[in-house]
Amino acid sequence: MVTSNVPAEYVRGAKRLFATALDRLDKVRTNPVTGYRWLNGADPIGEQIRAAARALMARDQFADMAPANAPALPLSYAERERLKVGGVSHLVAWFARSLERHDYDLGVHPLFKPYARGVLASPYTPYFITNNQALQRSFPPRALKGLGPGLYWDPTLAAVRSVPRCQQRFFLDSPPPPLSSGSHTVVERQDANVPPCYAPSSDAFLQLDDDFVAHATKLAPFKRLPSGWEVHKPAEVFTRRAGGYQLWLVNSDYGWLIERKELFGAEQVLAGIFMGFPVLCDTHVMAARLAEVAYQGLRPEYQLTWISTT
Repeated sequence: MVTSNVPAEYVRGAKRLFATALDRLDKVRTNPVTGYRWLNGADPIGEQIRAAARALMARDQFADMAPANAPALPLSYAERERLKVGGVSHLVAWFARSLERHDYDLGVHPLFKPYARGVLASPYTPYFITNNQALQRSFPPRALKGLGPGLYWDPTLAAVRSVPRCQQRFFLDSPPPPLSSGSHTVVERQDANVPPCYAPSSDAFLQLDDDFVAHATKLAPFKRLPSGWEVHKPAEVFTRRAGGYQLWLVNSDYGWLIERKELFGAEQVLAGIFMGFPVLCDTHVMAARLAEVAYQGLRPEYQLTWISTT
């Protein structure tokens, strides 16, 4: 389990919970955060501490993105089951269960709002959720690639990642997918939760899917953040130096905005040429890959350009 992006305070907090747990001398112990049972002296405690630290960080990250009426992110099976009472709480329980499968990494797993919209659109979702009018208003149904049975999100089911390597290569060598409002989702500005200073003249944003980003970067799987990127603000802002630019990834409710700043010049965001809508990527890993390829300019067939933020 990777913990390089987990701030030290979460690790220290997890260690305190383990050190003060009532079962600290027992042979069979319970992780005080995740509820996972493990053998004291046989299973490594470090792995349990790291799992707890990542889960605690995810709970704080979730609090920043969750609707006002959502409960705190449940981190154990018992906590999740108590929330399965319908409504937003039920969606949070499913989201937490899916996120747990990805080590609570919100850079890999979709954020809550796209996940919730995917649940409302999924054929695997029970009727009492899909027929809930309040949920439909809060989370207009939109299919989420990779959301499978049990409402777990699986990246191997998401578009080009799921096909054999030879088919991936054929796809990457073919013409790029279209870039239009018909082939990608347009998110209105009032829904995107993007800071007012980012492209203030833009009324909407364009969500890019995995296939488009894979084709533009010539990298089908997006497994981890490229080297050189730094956490500027956990789960919200990443940055790195590239040539004469500083690249920035900024989080929103519907994905990650890509920005570049000249060291002594203008600030720009990556956008579609014809619509002028700034683009959003589902994860910061996808956004970082695209930013690295695009900072000097993509080939014309990708129809992406940099526009001023002023």
